[in-house]
Amino acid sequence: CILCLKQWIVVPLFIKMNIDKSRLKAKMALEKLYEDTCNIYTYEKITDVNTGITRQIKKIYLKNVSCRMSFSNFPSTTDDEQAKLTQSIKLFLPSDILIKAGSYVSICRQGLTTDYVCSGKPAIYKTHQEINLELYNDFA
Repeated sequence: CILCLKQWIVVPLFIKMNIDKSRLKAKMALEKLYEDTCNIYTYEKITDVNTGITRQIKKIYLKNVSCRMSFSNFPSTTDDEQAKLTQSIKLFLPSDILIKAGSYVSICRQGLTTDYVCSGKPAIYKTHQEINLELYNDFA
């Protein structure tokens, strides 16, 4: 019957609308926890017209993006059996921002600015994205 068919279409649509509304609420709740800000830079290849040499320059991609950092410490052992403490750094950002692996991120947290490099592709979810970071080392 046509009425029964309409119920099969309307009910899933109603459920999807409720799920979307719930995800939006969850996304807004997560973004309220973003206490830090970051500037995101990408590297762009530039060729010198006089010399023909191509080099990479750091170029601002996004400024003052709200974010949150998470730190995890875990012990790791080496061949010399001396335990070291390894730190895992994760950046939480809104899911609608496109971040490339290898991007440079400058994060302002509690008034201190620290530079990091994205160590991989972001894990993107409906409500946020998570990016593993490595401390940037000028001398590497």
